[in-house]
Amino acid sequence: MLRRVLLVVMATVASYVLTACSGYILYTMSEGRSEAHLSLMVRFLFNPLIALAVGVLVGLLSSDHPALTSVVGLTPWALMLRGPGRGGSVSGLRAWLGGMLVYFALGAVAAAFAWGSSVTNRQTDLDVEKPARDRATVLIPLWTYSPIALA
Repeated sequence: MLRRVLLVVMATVASYVLTACSGYILYTMSEGRSEAHLSLMVRFLFNPLIALAVGVLVGLLSSDHPALTSVVGLTPWALMLRGPGRGGSVSGLRAWLGGMLVYFALGAVAAAFAWGSSVTNRQTDLDVEKPARDRATVLIPLWTYSPIALA
């Protein structure tokens, strides 16, 4: 439980740090670009990359349920980005929830894939240490020591 809480805190901190870093990168690239172009870069390039990076980080460090942990860790970041003050209409609420759900889905899928690949790597590392046996090598010693064979 403590590990999961620390992962949520780490995901939240990592998302804020990555947001600050992406802001600096955007500032250095901003000369000669319009505000609309920069806004599109943030919305469709930097924010999904942040959600993917946090999801992969949580997936690699999680022992179980990485998708849920990633979503809970991304929630403060997504609420900060979208903000509840975006219009009072139903379409404004739908756009607000839709954007958050896309970031949550990206983070959850990235966490699940990273967790699955890290579990597979751990299992193959354990399998390498064990000698490979096929059915014939297991059955032959059992047959040679049976009471029928000794008689």
